[in-house]
Formats: sequence, C-alpha cells, structure tokens
Amino acid sequence: MFDVSQLIGAVVGNTGGARVADQFRLDTVDYSWVKDYRRDQELRAEAEELRKKIIDAQKLPIHKDELRVQFEGEIKRINEFRIRQIRGQLSSVQRRENPIYGEFSIGYFRVLDAIYFPYMINLSPADLDAVFSEMDEGVKQKGIDKTVEDCQKRIKEIETIIEKELSPENRWFYRDDGKPYPYPKGCRWTNFVAVWEGVQSRFDGAVTINGKALKTDAEFMVHAVLKLDKVQKLTPLRKPL
Repeated sequence: MFDVSQLIGAVVGNTGGARVADQFRLDTVDYSWVKDYRRDQELRAEAEELRKKIIDAQKLPIHKDELRVQFEGEIKRINEFRIRQIRGQLSSVQRRENPIYGEFSIGYFRVLDAIYFPYMINLSPADLDAVFSEMDEGVKQKGIDKTVEDCQKRIKEIETIIEKELSPENRWFYRDDGKPYPYPKGCRWTNFVAVWEGVQSRFDGAVTINGKALKTDAEFMVHAVLKLDKVQKLTPLRKPL
C-alpha cells in the first residue's frame, strides 16, 4: 500500500510533476469509479448514523409500567427468598439446634449465609401507584426493539450493497494470501482521494492529483463532486504545474 504523506510530498516537491495517479491504477480520464465512491461514502455514513441510533435507542429510559413489573417481580423474588430464610431458621429452632431470638435480636442474626437477617418488603398497590405516578413515562421496550431491528436490517442491506455492488477487484490492495486489505487503508479510492485532498491543499487554484491545472470537463466535474474546492489551504501555496 501507498504512504499518503509520501505521495503528497512527491507532487508538492517536484517542479516537473509527479505522476502519482498512475500508481493507483484507476481511471483518471472519465473517473468512472467516482460515482461508486460517492455512493460508498454516503452508505457508510448512513450505516454509522444507524449504529449511533441503535446506541441511543438502547439508552432510552425504561417505560414506567415495564419498570413497575420488573420491580414487583424483584420484590416477589426477595420476599420468597426471605421466607425461605425464616423457614430455615425456625426449622433449626424446631430441631432444638438453635435458640429462638427476640424481635430486636433477629434483625442482626445470620441466616442461611446471608449477611444479616433481612426484613420483608411490603408495598401495597397504592404505595406502588404513588411511587410510579410521578415518574417520567419512558419508552416501551417493544418500540426500542423495533428501532434496533429496523436499523440492523438496514445496516445489513448497506453492507451487502457495498460488498456485492461497490467492491470491484481494482478497488482494493491485496495481501499475499489474495485477500484485500481492510477498509479504509486497503481501498484505492479512499487513498486516491486522500492524496488528492493533500495535494490540493498545497496548490493555489484547482489541480489534479498530480498537481496540474484542471483541463477536461471530467476533471472539473470530479473536483466539484469530491468537494476539493472546500479543502483547507496550507501555506505556502504553489502554482499549478
């Protein structure tokens, strides 16, 4: 793979022009690949937004009705466990293995490996109504799950489009085992554009990736499509070659 900074330097530091474009083996006459490159970038940006949407959805507050169900279930579980503790303690008393303790002392007595003998939780429906009535509404889990499912489905569609439609062989740099290097460093398109942006930032006026003034309609079109006129300039600037 190519060193982007080295290629930029080769153009900027060469008064005769350095034909770095040739090294990428991409069409620099009609720039036929640029349409797919732009679509690829748009799809990747969409997928990234969808991933963020999934994270945001999973952070939404629990709906208070569903939280109440969870809370009531936890109360039931705790009380059932504590009943087993009491039963175990009283059974040991019944077998004359341990003495019974007074109401005050039992609050500090270890039972069935618990740290302290716990109290039961007793909240009436009216108590729970009072607890949850002032809480924010929250979001139903069904709605969150639907959002996540829809986003994941669209991300899968995007990944399939990129893999099947936007990944011609000449797009990639390949390893010795025949497999392409991963995106983005393994992609000729992204490297080409990165070098062009770097070169453009050092020249006064619109230039090709080789640092030459634009001439053809295709060059002017692609320069605009890639928004190279928006690249931040780095002084001192050179005149086009």
